[in-house]
Amino acid sequence: IMNALEAYKKFHSQLSKLHPKRKVPKLLICGNGSIDDPDGFIVYDAALRYITNSMSYLADMICIMRLSPSDQILNTLLSKAHIVLQLSSQEGFEVKVSEALHKGKPVIATRAGGIPLQLDHGRTGYLVDVGDTDSVAQYMLDLWTDHDLYDRMSANSSRYACDEISTVGNALNWL
Repeated sequence: IMNALEAYKKFHSQLSKLHPKRKVPKLLICGNGSIDDPDGFIVYDAALRYITNSMSYLADMICIMRLSPSDQILNTLLSKAHIVLQLSSQEGFEVKVSEALHKGKPVIATRAGGIPLQLDHGRTGYLVDVGDTDSVAQYMLDLWTDHDLYDRMSANSSRYACDEISTVGNALNWL
């Protein structure tokens, strides 16, 4: 989450310098407090403190929320998102990446765990090294300002995503 905040701060700065009249998108960071994530509240509080202490001038552009686990809420958020970030330092197969691809959303994610197996770098999104907030910010800028690139990646994302992770695909595999 701290990497997402740092990348957003850099993205905001770059976009404001290059395109001062262009609308800057808001950053939404959300998740649910699963029982296997005992550090959830610690990270949540640290993120809020970081915004207050290091980027208070962007506080009204950032929303951090803890949500209940709900497919309907995730569907709504992904439908309205423009770019999806998954900046994990370690991860298995991240279903949210595949769900974002199904929605036609380009994903910027780290080369951690099983995530690189889910993205086609430069085609459906971008892979970065863990902690490389400069690259994340640059890719965000590229996707926000280059409409042809965004449209191409969005189309590739929805075609590339495997149906096996959807509810119907899971049910068929189970059967």
